[in-house]
Amino acid sequence: MIQKADAFNLKTFDHLLNDEIIIDVFGEDKSLYFRTLFTDKRGWNMRNNVAHGMLDTEQFHNKQNIDRILHAILCLGMVRLNKD
Repeated sequence: MIQKADAFNLKTFDHLLNDEIIIDVFGEDKSLYFRTLFTDKRGWNMRNNVAHGMLDTEQFHNKQNIDRILHAILCLGMVRLNKD
């Protein structure tokens, strides 16, 4: 029998991006940017399109898509440990 302490709960990428910790680290604007880019169906929804194979080769190699994803990676690279 698996005890509750041994189990874990999965979060979707969208739930993770809406998490209070993420909003505290990146701020409201950047967390909204990440949600719009990756998970919001009203936005670019890149996670869903890539994960479910909904992008054809031309869309996947689209300069605009690559620029946005690279920008998100650079934003993640700006996170530093606060030693206070």
